[in-house]
Amino acid sequence: MIKYFISNTKLNKMKLITLAVLLLTSQIVNSQVTNKSKKNLPSVNSVSEIALPFIGTRWFETDRGSSGNGTPDFSVRIEKNRNVYFIYSQTNRASGKTTIEEVFCGKFQTYLTVIFKNMNYEKMYYKIVGNKIYEVDSNKKIIKSNSCCSNSQYQNQDDIPENKECDCFGELYEN
Repeated sequence: MIKYFISNTKLNKMKLITLAVLLLTSQIVNSQVTNKSKKNLPSVNSVSEIALPFIGTRWFETDRGSSGNGTPDFSVRIEKNRNVYFIYSQTNRASGKTTIEEVFCGKFQTYLTVIFKNMNYEKMYYKIVGNKIYEVDSNKKIIKSNSCCSNSQYQNQDDIPENKECDCFGELYEN
C-alpha cells in the first residue's frame, strides 16, 4: 500500500512517515483492544464442555429445618441451549397471595449465582452435581448448618444434636 502512494503520488517524506506511523499505531491499538476484550470473555469451550445434568425443571429443598407456613419452593430449569433459570415461589398462608420470581442465571456452569429480588435481593450460590444441588458460599465451599442435617442423616429435626452441622444439599426431583 505504501509503495502505491510513493509511485502514484508526490507525497513528501514527512507525509509518508506520518501516514506509516498512523497506520502502525492504528493496528497496535486495534490489536490491544481486541486482546483485552477476549480476556474478559469466558472461554466458550469451558462452559459448553460441561455436561448438562438434566434438561427441564427440577424442584429442590436444601434446608428442611426452615419448613413451615409460607416456606418458599425452589426449582431450577435448564434448557437445551444451556440457559439456566431459578424459580422461587412462596404463598403467604394468611393472605393467600403467591409470589413467583424467575431469575435467569446465564449458561449452565457447575457453580451458579442467583439474586432473588423478592427475597430482598438475597444472593445465593448453588452447585449442581448429577441429581443433587448444594448451597455454597461465595468461595464455592459447601454451606454447613444444623438445619440442613435432616437432609442427610436424620429424619426428624428433633433428633439432631444441637452442635451438629451438615452439608446443605437436596435431591433434584421432577414435580
